Amino acid sequence: MATTEQPTEENAAVTISTEQALTEGKERKKVKLSKEKKKKMKKKKKKAKAKVRLAELMRDDDDERGKHKQNALNVPKRSRVGERKSIIGMLRQGLIVHSDPDDGAATDDHSGHSKRAQNTGSDNDGNADGEGAGVIHEGHNIQVAVRVRPVNQKEVDIEHRLLFRTEFDMDDKEYDYFLQQRQLLMQQYSDNMDGFKALSVDAVCEWLDNIKLEGYKKRFRRRKVNGEWLHQFPAFNEKKPLEMEENAIIAFTKGNQSKRFKMDTVLKPSTTQNEAFEALGVPLIENIIRGYNCTVFAFGQTGTGKTHTMFGWHQEQEAEAEPEPEPETETETETESKEEEKEEGGFEEIVFSEIVLTKNKAPTKTFLINKEVDGLIPRIISDLFTQLNKDRDIRFFNISCGFIEIYQERLRDLIRPRLKIQLRYVGMGSELINLSWHDINCYNDMAKLIETSKRNRVTASTLQNETSSRSHCIIQVRIEVTLADGTNQCNKLSFGDLAGSEKVTKTGASGQRLSEAKKIVKSLFAIKKVIRALSEKKAFVPYQDSVLTKLLRDSLGGNSLTLIICTISPHAYNREETLSTLRFAEMAKKIKNEAIVNRMISRKEMETQINGLREQLQYFRKQKENQRRNRFTSTDFRVLQSQLMESSKKAEEYTQKYLQSEIQLLIKTQYIQELETLLNQKNIQIQYLKQQFHALKLAQLNIDEIDIDKYDVRPTEDGDDDDDPDADHYNDHDD
Repeated sequence: MATTEQPTEENAAVTISTEQALTEGKERKKVKLSKEKKKKMKKKKKKAKAKVRLAELMRDDDDERGKHKQNALNVPKRSRVGERKSIIGMLRQGLIVHSDPDDGAATDDHSGHSKRAQNTGSDNDGNADGEGAGVIHEGHNIQVAVRVRPVNQKEVDIEHRLLFRTEFDMDDKEYDYFLQQRQLLMQQYSDNMDGFKALSVDAVCEWLDNIKLEGYKKRFRRRKVNGEWLHQFPAFNEKKPLEMEENAIIAFTKGNQSKRFKMDTVLKPSTTQNEAFEALGVPLIENIIRGYNCTVFAFGQTGTGKTHTMFGWHQEQEAEAEPEPEPETETETETESKEEEKEEGGFEEIVFSEIVLTKNKAPTKTFLINKEVDGLIPRIISDLFTQLNKDRDIRFFNISCGFIEIYQERLRDLIRPRLKIQLRYVGMGSELINLSWHDINCYNDMAKLIETSKRNRVTASTLQNETSSRSHCIIQVRIEVTLADGTNQCNKLSFGDLAGSEKVTKTGASGQRLSEAKKIVKSLFAIKKVIRALSEKKAFVPYQDSVLTKLLRDSLGGNSLTLIICTISPHAYNREETLSTLRFAEMAKKIKNEAIVNRMISRKEMETQINGLREQLQYFRKQKENQRRNRFTSTDFRVLQSQLMESSKKAEEYTQKYLQSEIQLLIKTQYIQELETLLNQKNIQIQYLKQQFHALKLAQLNIDEIDIDKYDVRPTEDGDDDDDPDADHYNDHDD
């Protein structure tokens, strides 16, 4: 028995010892892991402190450098222009550089251009939060303005119909009959309207008995309907669908839920055309003169005043010149009668009128600006001409425009409709091929083109609008300006009067109007998809879905300062369309455009930018020295060193390119000087020969005495230019 117990005790002792060893090993591992964690935490803290310290140093240096650093960082790479590689050829042909408003400021010698650049810089600083009506700056969101039109007569009639339906339980047929009888009663009192207003409640009830509507007498008595009530129906006391603030609109849904939409500008129903221009048009003109591409287009429900906001209507006044002969006036009346008698449907059956340009012929009409009537397009064009003519910094300017119509997803020239227009992409923008461009010298020229485009544009009457636009109208204006210091800028101004979104149940469209409405809704839905994709910053933006989005590609997310004017109705009848337009405006406000000043850089500005690059190089060298003095971890030091090496390489490349261009310039100047000296010597030789020949004519000397080679400078006898190595170097560079 003793032999069997001994191994069991030994085995127990071994198991206890192994368990103790395992527990001790686990504890040691825990201690090691805790130590490693503490070391890692210390390293992370050191890295964080080093990054914070580096950021503080960078901020301090940025504050010291200021604008010089921004100028240096924003200089783009030069591209080869033409066949010549020299700096002279590049300057002659123009080196296009897109610069910021702060970077584009010229030296103190060019006072006008520097003031314009300083103004842009101050606006960028002052309106960084997006405040202000219509003013848009580089890298800023699209500006959205909402204009609320007054309640029209159709909405008032609907409100009155709803009033009689809720208060008196009157159906539509009886209400129409009631209105007819009311009209007849008012005609009886046409000579004495005060007597009609003085009718009592009993007299109104007797009148109801006479027109066989005695079933509503109790309700009329309860409502106390008298003559004054019948003369002008009161407003229906229902909760308003909208509440307007200075920069916001509060919309109420049917379930009494409210939502606040923030906008840049809100134009109330009482806003006049002049106030709308002061709020939206004046800042736009300033941005146009600075050299930005600008776009303004109206979006909203049909019948909410888009065309009224953009165009208004023209007040025409005949000139004092002699009237035209009778045959020409007859042709105009014939074309107008043909346009009135044209059939619905038929893309090819539309009759167009074209402008007939004749020389040595006085204009028959002058178009005058009426501040309370004209819309944004006439006012902006007229004010643009006055501003350009008054600006002393502008030496020369040229303005040309083209009118495009998008009817059923087809492009058409509104001035010359027979031309076939094609659309193609150029970079991030688009270009119209075969579009007729017309030079305009004053507002009167633009007004004639607008009048012709209005006659050629497709319009029709619907239940919501008597003259409803059945197509989108886009006006593109090209502005070329030459400043006093020689710099050129060429920018583009685009206006858009889009057709309104509509419901077939409200407009009553059928046949050709129904097919037009389908195309209009399709294009507007494509714009909404593009704006939703841009606001959500998606990788793919569906510009290809519509011709309108292709044409406005540069205005939505590209090189343009875009202003969208959303027109809405304040009535509850159009509540759904109003909410849809406000949601569209809220999405569009999130889009950022990359607007740049479109101008040609001068040589002095290029030199200032190169000096900025040199200062940037010195800045990075100082940063390198500061990094060596400060104590950082090896990983931080490697990251910073790689960044500094990349920046220093770029700066050295720019300086080498600049030095090469300067060397080429010096060689060429030296070669030109040599040519000048050679020409001077040739002139001296010619003068000498003239004197000798004159003396020969007078027989004062013989032919043998004339030295033709005197004052002559020639190369070596072999005809090689070995003595002039600079010339070979110059020729090599030219090749």
